[in-house]
Amino acid sequence: MSVGEYFRKRMENDLSLNKNDCVGFVPIQRDSIEYWQSVLDLWAWKVMCTPISEMQVIDDLYGDLPGHEFVGVVIDDRLKIANIYHTRHLRKDDIIHELLHVRFQTWTEEEVVVWTNKLNDSEDPMSLMSQFEFTPV
Repeated sequence: MSVGEYFRKRMENDLSLNKNDCVGFVPIQRDSIEYWQSVLDLWAWKVMCTPISEMQVIDDLYGDLPGHEFVGVVIDDRLKIANIYHTRHLRKDDIIHELLHVRFQTWTEEEVVVWTNKLNDSEDPMSLMSQFEFTPV
């Protein structure tokens, strides 16, 4: 079983958990998962956060050695589950970035980075996102 298969199987088994399983976030804060789900129209999605050890992260740019910082999302479109794996505390820009990957799955990494910065710096991200024609994901 590959790592991806393991995490996908684990996510399917975690359906009994609360809608959002990210400890320590308050819904009204601009750095919360729930806030950015509303901005990006991702209410139908369950977003989970899973802390992992840096020793679980292997970077091929560094000779396949473990021990690297990581924030990334695994997306299951069928079940509408996004699991953000992280080796450190999630920041506002991490949340925006990973949820943009969920919302706009065809975007390049460069597009996600540009919009992460725009949304992170915006005083009114809802109006900034209003220029998009949202279709259900």
